[in-house]
Amino acid sequence: MKTRRWLLSLLPLLPVLPLAAQEAKPGAAPLVACIEPAALRTDAARLMNGSKRTVIVPARPDADAGLLRLSKAEFDATGLTWEKFLSQAAAASAAHLQTLKPDIKRNAKGTAQYAVLKSESHLTAGTILCPEFFTQFREIFGDKLVVLIPDHFTVYIFPRGFSGFQNLGPEILTIHEKATWPASQEAFEITPHGLKCLGAFDSGEE
Repeated sequence: MKTRRWLLSLLPLLPVLPLAAQEAKPGAAPLVACIEPAALRTDAARLMNGSKRTVIVPARPDADAGLLRLSKAEFDATGLTWEKFLSQAAAASAAHLQTLKPDIKRNAKGTAQYAVLKSESHLTAGTILCPEFFTQFREIFGDKLVVLIPDHFTVYIFPRGFSGFQNLGPEILTIHEKATWPASQEAFEITPHGLKCLGAFDSGEE
């Protein structure tokens, strides 16, 4: 039931208008979550909870392209509901999370300030969608996490009360702006109740 409630918290508020996008060929590989800017307007995409700029797109891993996003017709052909897709994607994210070692940034007293997950895999951004992500970083930062995902390969994790965003902001924005595979300009809060968008970290919003 906990996993079901978590996945329901990721359901979007609004659909995204269709536009042509790189499409995946049908195959047996499990679906994964591609997190990307809503401006790309992939037709199978749905907005993340509370977001205005960031969507989740059903995709399949590809050795050459990294991720191949499904068109709406391809996703419909899988027979999956959105909730079942999220469950499948969360399982893939949890498996990938186990392969990652977070870089914990500490102050002079040794207190953990924030963490960075980084790898060459496109699955890295999607790790924020699995319950195991919250469980892992809750032990370090408490019950309210803030995550920033500038590209597919990088996740920043902060405690909700972290005060150093002003110093890190330009670095994170630069990663996003230069990314070949950008993910989001928004900050997301993760709590025991699930994930929600807090606002865009490039505009002075919360």
